[in-house]
Amino acid sequence: MVSDIDRALNLVKENRVVKIRFHESHYLVRGKTSEYLVVNRNFCTCEHFLTRCLQQPGIICYHILATTLVDEESLKQVVKSDDEIYAYLTSPPKRENL
Repeated sequence: MVSDIDRALNLVKENRVVKIRFHESHYLVRGKTSEYLVVNRNFCTCEHFLTRCLQQPGIICYHILATTLVDEESLKQVVKSDDEIYAYLTSPPKRENL
């Protein structure tokens, strides 16, 4: 079984973590089947976070873990404007990275 750390590292290695520059730090993480929004590294829109992590303090999902592991300087994609965010959200996932 693959650990959450391994899964998070794979997201980082495959450049599936995108930082969105708002007033706070937000990230889009392209998971295996969906894209998830991570807000301030303490909230994620994935089902695991919503069903388990909110119920058990101290537990985080691997999408949040990936945002903490990513080297800010090496992020391949950083979106800054509303147009860039919209374009990213509406673009199909890059199959070679999934």
